[in-house]
Amino acid sequence: MQLKDAQRELDDGVGQIMHSLSAILGDATHVVDQGRSLYSGMGGGQGTGQGNGQGADSFLNRIKEMLA
Repeated sequence: MQLKDAQRELDDGVGQIMHSLSAILGDATHVVDQGRSLYSGMGGGQGTGQGNGQGADSFLNRIKEMLA
């Protein structure tokens, strides 16, 4: 009886963990998609210095300009 109870609790715990990880993955995917949308909407990858080490700086400068 105790073994069955322990197994049931373990199964419930694993189910909750899987649900939480799925939610985290969904949230992370949404955040990445928003970042990509923001980056491409600001001309990311199109003459923003990619390939010369300035892509991130250019992206941050564009964010600063938008927030100013």
